[in-house]
Amino acid sequence: MAERDGRVAGFGATLRVGGATMLTDLFVDPAGHGGGAGGALLRELGPVAFTFASQDPRALALYARAGLTPWWPLLYLHGGPDRLPRPAFAVTGCPPAEAARVEARLTGVHREFLAGEGLVVRGAGGEPVAAGAGRLDHLACPDPAAAAGALVAALHAVGEAELCVPGPHPAVPVLLGAGYRITGFDVYMATRPDVLATTWVYSPGLA
Repeated sequence: MAERDGRVAGFGATLRVGGATMLTDLFVDPAGHGGGAGGALLRELGPVAFTFASQDPRALALYARAGLTPWWPLLYLHGGPDRLPRPAFAVTGCPPAEAARVEARLTGVHREFLAGEGLVVRGAGGEPVAAGAGRLDHLACPDPAAAAGALVAALHAVGEAELCVPGPHPAVPVLLGAGYRITGFDVYMATRPDVLATTWVYSPGLA
């Protein structure tokens, strides 16, 4: 928390995600914009590997000065599967703990899904190619060749959905061609482009 003259001027927070530190929050009282509170908070929070920045030019400039480069937009999409291609992969629902185990086997990243249902996307021979949360708050797919098909199959299973997809994700042209709409975006800023994979589906807070 930052203070000025005994009053709160702003606050920030970070979260460890895999082996990287994500800046999850950074807010400064509008009356104090430009007064250095944002930079002071970043320095106090320590090295940050990435964040999903707002579209506020001041925030983008602050993060860029701190060594974070804007790499791609995180697209907020909304739509239904009616016009998507037929799924090439099978999708099964499962308890969250099972989806987490499959994801760890695919990616080496151990996560806990806090609530809801998990799902696993399986390719030929029943081998898993992706795993995530049932409403597509998250879908991990490490194989770029399978990423578009895995997401299309998951969307067929889920139905109408809102999801956050990296701009370079292989499925983006497919989804937009099938009528999914971009309802907003944030900016992925990081110390290097590969801190996060572009073949995954993310929640804004990586929950």
